[in-house]
Amino acid sequence: MQHQTNSAYRFSLYRNLTYFDQPDVAIDINKLYETIKEGYLEKEIITLRKVCSNEEICDKILKGHLPAVTLSGIFGVRNVRGLIKHSGLIHMELPVADHHETFFLELCKDAYTYLAFRNPLGNGLKVVVKIRESAETHSDQYLALETYYKSKFGIEPAAESREVSHTMLLSHDPGIYCNTDAQVFHEVFEGQKPEMKPAYKAEENKLKIHFTDKTKALHAEQMKMPAVHRRPKIRFMQ
Repeated sequence: MQHQTNSAYRFSLYRNLTYFDQPDVAIDINKLYETIKEGYLEKEIITLRKVCSNEEICDKILKGHLPAVTLSGIFGVRNVRGLIKHSGLIHMELPVADHHETFFLELCKDAYTYLAFRNPLGNGLKVVVKIRESAETHSDQYLALETYYKSKFGIEPAAESREVSHTMLLSHDPGIYCNTDAQVFHEVFEGQKPEMKPAYKAEENKLKIHFTDKTKALHAEQMKMPAVHRRPKIRFMQ
């Protein structure tokens, strides 16, 4: 039986982050769960883990060859001003190379963990949390959640952008965890905010990864959705 989470959570999908600033289509959390669990990207992830050794080069390769989502909302174009509708979701990358599986089990027990799965390189975890549907409080909630993980688990989340347009690379993990009854994280950060780090711009790389038929089928299936869920025609000023 296909796992069902909550189709009300919708966000934009991008073919990759190096060449595409505009989304292909909007998908829901069920499609995200299915894509990560069922092996659409299995061969790509296996290949990437074999060839990636240098962290900086790996980052460029991943962003050039894996699909990604702006998990926190539907966008017309991939920047803060391009937000059309907030999804009520946020994600964080937790670099836990040591005691990886032990921490994964602890993370799954946390009341706020909606989704948890292994990242594309297999050296960390990605966690999805329900938050307020608000662009205004988004960055403050990111900082509050960051503080929560430091306090509860003693782990420093990866230094990533706290902007609402922050992207999440898709992965392959048959053991992805989902708790549809996860609590909504309402806390907001209070105090002096740390300086925002500039967004990373991936450069073109020449490594060729051949996409499987399953990956192509995913894109084909998504493009069959009603036109209202495809790439928005609104254009935002840069």
